Amino acid sequence: MNLNDLEAFYKVCENRSFTKAAQELNYVQSNVTAKIQRLESYYQVKLLYRDKKGIKPTPEGIELLKYIKRIFTILHEAEHNVSNNKKLNINIGTIETIAAVHLPKLLNEYKRKNPKIQINLKTDNSIKLIEHVKNREMDCAFISGNINDKDLICTNIFNEKLVILSQKSNFKQNINENKSIIMFGEGCFYRKIFEDWLNYHDINIENKMTLNTLDGILGCVEAGLGIAFLPMSVLNKGNSDGIEITKVEELFQTISLNIIYRQDNKNNNVINQLKQVAFEKMKSNIIK
Repeated sequence: MNLNDLEAFYKVCENRSFTKAAQELNYVQSNVTAKIQRLESYYQVKLLYRDKKGIKPTPEGIELLKYIKRIFTILHEAEHNVSNNKKLNINIGTIETIAAVHLPKLLNEYKRKNPKIQINLKTDNSIKLIEHVKNREMDCAFISGNINDKDLICTNIFNEKLVILSQKSNFKQNINENKSIIMFGEGCFYRKIFEDWLNYHDINIENKMTLNTLDGILGCVEAGLGIAFLPMSVLNKGNSDGIEITKVEELFQTISLNIIYRQDNKNNNVINQLKQVAFEKMKSNIIK
């Protein structure tokens, strides 16, 4: 049984004729007859009376017609709503720094262009976001760093410069006194680069302070509790007065920020519209 069988039965009852139903559906009459026989075999009941007076549904056929009408009403509503972007949702994942610095204006512009779409946003580290997208728990995600996964498309949106953040005029003292390194939890791409940078300079800092919020990290840095390794864009006029910026070598300086989504979603209009807005908002490698 399939929808075509149900449609054929409905048209036969509506027209009270196999011939007219076949003409309307652009089938040969034998195909229509076969579809009705398939339905009767599936339900193990007789669905039509056939006599000299014509064709009409049996009591079981009348009952089936009620369900067919409901089924096709729901399908029509689905086609209309989806085609017109009504009540659509997009589940977006993002790392904390992108959520704090770039996404507010980006999503505001996206919502302005797509007012019917409901945006659901969740923050996590890059590794977990990749798994969420692969498992279809998120439609797409903004992550730091490139990935190579056969199931996912990874598109670069813009690049950012990474810097060392420390208390004002206190970077060398923080290193010499073996202060803490302050970072996001495991799975954060910034953390990995920070650890690579420390190893590159043979710096051994055993104290590691793990925080889950950007504000928390910046607050601890400004208080002199340690150093952090983050994109320079996280600093603004309101939070940079007590923080010193130290540039790093070119090897560690640039990080790509990307949008990822499943290969089988490459033609998804909702995701592609979000990606287009992200490109449009990019200027001089910074989303304005």
